[in-house]
Amino acid sequence: MTKSLIENKMKEIQQIQQQISMNSAQIESMNVRSKELEDAIKELKDTSEDEIVYRAAGDILIKERNLTKLMGKLEEDKDVINIRLKTLNKQQEALYEKYEALQKEVVAIVNHDSNGKNTKA
Repeated sequence: MTKSLIENKMKEIQQIQQQISMNSAQIESMNVRSKELEDAIKELKDTSEDEIVYRAAGDILIKERNLTKLMGKLEEDKDVINIRLKTLNKQQEALYEKYEALQKEVVAIVNHDSNGKNTKA
């Protein structure tokens, strides 16, 4: 029974490791996007209203006539990404805590099992 319990816990640990990995990739992607938006906003602040600015829309560029509106949209996008990042970071913390708890459980089971075998021998 102990062997199957350990196997189940190890499967859980592997699943959590995969979730941590996927979460880390999302966090990295969101951080990159947040930095890109921050850089774009900074550039727009240094741009005069009479300069021509284009924004990407899929595979095409569209001439943007209202810089204030564009900057507002970029700042809104950045805020949404930052909220998502906070959520992902909280999820990551919870995953790490669960991971560590499961590791401790497995160690406790193994130690208990090996102690039990030692006393019986």
